Amino acid sequence: MEGLWKKIHKTSLFLVVNTVCWMLVGLLVWGVVRIFAVDALPWALCFIGYPGFFIGFIGGIFFLWTKD
Repeated sequence: MEGLWKKIHKTSLFLVVNTVCWMLVGLLVWGVVRIFAVDALPWALCFIGYPGFFIGFIGGIFFLWTKD
């Protein structure tokens, strides 16, 4: 998150980009898991949504909170 913050110094843009990046990580993980285990849309939404919200958005808020 530190590297992303050095490139983007706007709070709202940082949160959006951080959330989208973590959603893409979740999408990649789901892409691997669906080959071996589950291949359903609700699972895809969970694999994409939970990292995006908890690590991306909430984690970004905590990062910004401790940054100043």
